[in-house]
Amino acid sequence: MLGMTTHSENLTKVQEELWYLINDEYVKQVLEAIINKMKEVGDGSERLRQWREEAKAYIPTDSKYDEKYWVAAYILYLHNSEFVNLINQIGDIEARMFILINDLNKLEKMKQEIRNKIQELYDKIKPLQEQIEDLEEQLENIEEASYVISNDLYDLQNEHKRFLEQLREVTKQIII
Repeated sequence: MLGMTTHSENLTKVQEELWYLINDEYVKQVLEAIINKMKEVGDGSERLRQWREEAKAYIPTDSKYDEKYWVAAYILYLHNSEFVNLINQIGDIEARMFILINDLNKLEKMKQEIRNKIQELYDKIKPLQEQIEDLEEQLENIEEASYVISNDLYDLQNEHKRFLEQLREVTKQIII
């Protein structure tokens, strides 16, 4: 009698775990992947037939879910430690992804702040650049004017020398 009670309790416990697996939205994707694989393999797999037979013991008669979900959940239940390990790894990866996304968002924010500061500096520099360009233009004009004046001065100095020489000549002729 004790054996029957224990067997019934175990049956109910496994049945409940299968039901939780079937009703978990996250796990449902995995179950559907298993079901698709079961369709690919078809009835040719001895192991799949064995799992179907074993799973039938846990399928309630009034189940709203198709047998294929119960079989897929049973297969997943049998490989629970592998599944839990993979789920944990996925959780770790998602946690690392979350950290990297946060880091990336921080870097993007820093990039935008630096771009804004660069633009502010360009905005401040622009009037200075315009002033520098104006001063450079004035300097060029002054240099051009200086060149012209230097040439005129040189010419006038030469002319002055000639006139002085002529004046000496005229003075010499008057005196002599």
